[in-house]
Amino acid sequence: MDEIIKAVSDTPLPTLLVVGGLFFLLLSVASQVGGQIQMSPKRQITAGLIGLFLLSLGITLSFIPDTPPVSRTTTPTEPEVVDSPSPEPAITSEPTTTADEVLVEYFVALESRDFNRAKELHPNLNVAATEEWLEGINRPTEPIHSIGLVSFEPKASDSPDRKILTTSIRYCRTDGSGTDERKDFFLNRVNGAWVIQAAAQPAEVKSIRCW
Repeated sequence: MDEIIKAVSDTPLPTLLVVGGLFFLLLSVASQVGGQIQMSPKRQITAGLIGLFLLSLGITLSFIPDTPPVSRTTTPTEPEVVDSPSPEPAITSEPTTTADEVLVEYFVALESRDFNRAKELHPNLNVAATEEWLEGINRPTEPIHSIGLVSFEPKASDSPDRKILTTSIRYCRTDGSGTDERKDFFLNRVNGAWVIQAAAQPAEVKSIRCW
């Protein structure tokens, strides 16, 4: 029984309709089937109509080509790219170093014995002689341990790229002695940066005690 059901389920629908139509047509022309089924003329007409319908439907379906099922696949769409506004670059301004600030930084470099930085600020500096002077080498004085700018004031200059600063400087030595000196520093602006060009000999020198 299972084999019959499987065979029927595997049979194409048009074939089943044609077989069923032929069966009903057979009933329409035979008044008795198997010696047990009696067909009245009215039932024969009905069986004939059903047989013709099933036969026609089966033949029609057999001529219609089988179409494979359409798979509903969605094509992935690319995400819409929206150009986001690029952040505006931050406007930064380089700090402008004045001639006064260069002179202050120069003396800080001398006090800390940072001769590389002192040379950058004063390209004409004689580093060896300056180091001997600060350390009191070949001199009857003790090493200088602190340098302070007491005051400075600008002098008139013939160019905006040249400045003359009259500076009062206090040098204190390790033995407590010291000097106050007053002299001029000449600064030039080179490529937008101030550098010390030269220093004059002290106009005034005064001995003091640092403590």
